[in-house]
Amino acid sequence: MSDENNNVENKQEENKTGKNRLKVKIKNIFLIFLVITAVFFITAKASTEEEETLYTFKDSIQNFFINREKVNKPGKWVRLEGKLSTERRYVKAHLLPDGNVIIFGGSGMTFKENSVDIYSPKEDKVIKTIKIYNNKDFFASTQYNTISLKNGDVFLASGIKVKGDKYIGFLGFHPIAKIFDSKTYTFRDVTMKEGCVEQFLFVLLKDGNILMLSNSTLPNYIYNPNTDEYTEVENHEDATVADLIFKYENGDILFFKLRNWFIFKDGKIEKRYVDMEHPGIQVDNENFLEIVPKYDCTTGALYNVKEQKKIPVINKMDRTWGANPYYPKIIKLENKNVLIIGAYAKKRKTGETKKYTTYLYNYKENKFYKTENPPYYVSRDTATVTLKNGDILFIGGQLGRGMQIYKYEH
Repeated sequence: MSDENNNVENKQEENKTGKNRLKVKIKNIFLIFLVITAVFFITAKASTEEEETLYTFKDSIQNFFINREKVNKPGKWVRLEGKLSTERRYVKAHLLPDGNVIIFGGSGMTFKENSVDIYSPKEDKVIKTIKIYNNKDFFASTQYNTISLKNGDVFLASGIKVKGDKYIGFLGFHPIAKIFDSKTYTFRDVTMKEGCVEQFLFVLLKDGNILMLSNSTLPNYIYNPNTDEYTEVENHEDATVADLIFKYENGDILFFKLRNWFIFKDGKIEKRYVDMEHPGIQVDNENFLEIVPKYDCTTGALYNVKEQKKIPVINKMDRTWGANPYYPKIIKLENKNVLIIGAYAKKRKTGETKKYTTYLYNYKENKFYKTENPPYYVSRDTATVTLKNGDILFIGGQLGRGMQIYKYEH
């Protein structure tokens, strides 16, 4: 009996020991989880004057366990085989509701062209070329000013000359405007105000109307594409408009004029203090990524428009320039990331060959990542379009050297 009692007691002791070990393991696992959680929380809140991450706790966990590889790795550039119907300068391109892309721009070394190309990303080719003006005597101006409308149509402003005409308006061009119907692939005539090409910056408003911000002494307008009517908006100051635009959720528009910021609110333009003076792009309802070109590098900062707080990007890019006046193209991607396309030349005055480069700005890490195989880039001859799958179509090159089409896959 004593042996049986001893065996029972030993088994009970072993069970207690096993349970105690299990409790210790569970406790240790829980403590490890608390430590990891604390580390992530501290990382999420850490900030200094030179470096500040924008993680939330949820973002930190998701980024570490799920998206780490995807977030850190920039996409790649792929050169496509498709060609335009003609070489084009001052290229403008817009995504149509059916997934095709309409491409505007002057052609050859004459800079004028009376047509648009319809490019199919699926087929990687121009499937149609459409005339803009029916009158063969029309001479189109150097540039087109275009904007996509709420219904997918495209508003086009330009200027024309007619042979033998002695009209001496803005640069000698008659102002002219058309709307491209995205369903029928046809143009219809609409009215346009003076100074239609280089003199206006177009901004699509929340109600589907177009805010036309003027330059110099020309007035500002609100254009209704449904009624073909213009409403004049008082011009606050005579100054050049830069395309620094921030759209508030309520429909107000923040824009830049000659080192001053203005807000379009309730149909009026008022002056507003904003601590930014460089180009960039809106990444969400509160933040604006500012790109700051310097002599030997390009830096960036994330500016919170509501709090008026600026956070420098952790690292720097090469001296990235390209568009007039030497600023890169800046495109918003998904997940608040940004693609910066430009050129790099450390000693431009010595005639050093340009190096073409692109960077991915990662919002969650507040950091730039260099991409591989960037496209050849000349600012006046290029356009970018975000496709339905999120890829970026890049149409550009240099006149006389051939136009190229690239796709940025990410």
